Amino acid sequence: MSAGTDPVPGSPGRSPGRFARGAGGAVALASLTVGGFAIGCTEFVAMGILPEVAAEFDPAGYARSHADAVAAMSVFVWGYALGVVLGAPVLGALSPRFRQGRFVAGSLLAMAVLTATMALMPSFGSVVVLRILAPLPHASYFGVAAIVAAGLLGSRHAARGVAVVLGGLTIANVVGAPVGTWLGQSLGWRVSYLSIAGVFAVAAVGSAWSLSGHGPDRAPRSPLHRALRPLVSRPLLGTITVYAFVNAGLFSVLTFAASIITTVAGLPVASVALVMAAMGIGMTVGNYAGGAIADRSWAAAAAFSALTAVLGFAALAGAVRWPVLVYPGFALIGATAGSVTPFVQVRLMRAVPSNPQLGSSMNSLCANAGSVIGGVVASAAIASTGAVLAAVWVGAALTGSGYLAATIWERGRATRGGSAAAR
Repeated sequence: MSAGTDPVPGSPGRSPGRFARGAGGAVALASLTVGGFAIGCTEFVAMGILPEVAAEFDPAGYARSHADAVAAMSVFVWGYALGVVLGAPVLGALSPRFRQGRFVAGSLLAMAVLTATMALMPSFGSVVVLRILAPLPHASYFGVAAIVAAGLLGSRHAARGVAVVLGGLTIANVVGAPVGTWLGQSLGWRVSYLSIAGVFAVAAVGSAWSLSGHGPDRAPRSPLHRALRPLVSRPLLGTITVYAFVNAGLFSVLTFAASIITTVAGLPVASVALVMAAMGIGMTVGNYAGGAIADRSWAAAAAFSALTAVLGFAALAGAVRWPVLVYPGFALIGATAGSVTPFVQVRLMRAVPSNPQLGSSMNSLCANAGSVIGGVVASAAIASTGAVLAAVWVGAALTGSGYLAATIWERGRATRGGSAAAR
């Protein structure tokens, strides 16, 4: 079944609106991409500079045990994901009360201010609090921005419209995360995040100019509990659960990327930025390939992402003996993360036709719920074994469980569909 046969709820339909034409349309799409780029930087730079954060806030512990100190500070990575999870349902449910363009610009401005404030906090506790608050608009931003992009490009290219927005996030892993990691290692992690706040501000200005009046009229106000009611639908819950497990496995290794590179593979610290760039290339290729494949077949897109996951975890496990394998290993893990997102995003948008912004925002909730689960479970595994390699085995088990659950879920859907047709 083609993913592009039905219009995306909340989008203008097959014909792009007036915002898709001329300079306004170009600036709009560029601003959405830059917004995704900033989000990718703020999320993934943390994985490359986690050792520097641990060294600043727990120097004695870091000197005693690199693995234990990094595991203890991993909340700097998964705390961001926790903020996304907390913000996704509420802001996703409330987003129809605002015009889409204004909501996008406001979300970007909020993330700019909160990220800059976080970078200036003196204690680790205050940093963590801001690290959780800063991404509250993350999921709703991607949810609304994906619908805007899908509308600009037309419903036959809905998954590719999502890929345009997510393209900024994946490009961040080619350019932004390596540069941010280098800045953090050279000038301190605070410089990295002040720079990211500046990128958020640029995207906010571009969105405010090009999308200020974009989107349907504001929806009538309704009680929050009624707006959240679609979250209990069976298709939505099934997709959320499966995708969260897949991402839990991926983020088990991504959270400890720097430690895997330097302690498991034994490569120098300078290699971290290069490996992050390889991961970003894989994520970018996977994102656009996944979007193109998903517009033709969801099953093929899922199979493609599962294959890259198997190869990626196998390469990382082999890096103990052959360190060079961390490059293709992280590139393949990035490809999995990139390719699985577009078709899941479209499925979620269609799972809640009454509020596609809410369904769309659940994509980020899935990914970041997985990040929390993966980070916590991998941290516990490392703390109990004293071996960073444990994160790789935890990741393979969690991601494998997600794809197995997806297979069972799809077969169950097919059976229920066949039974309904027979009746």
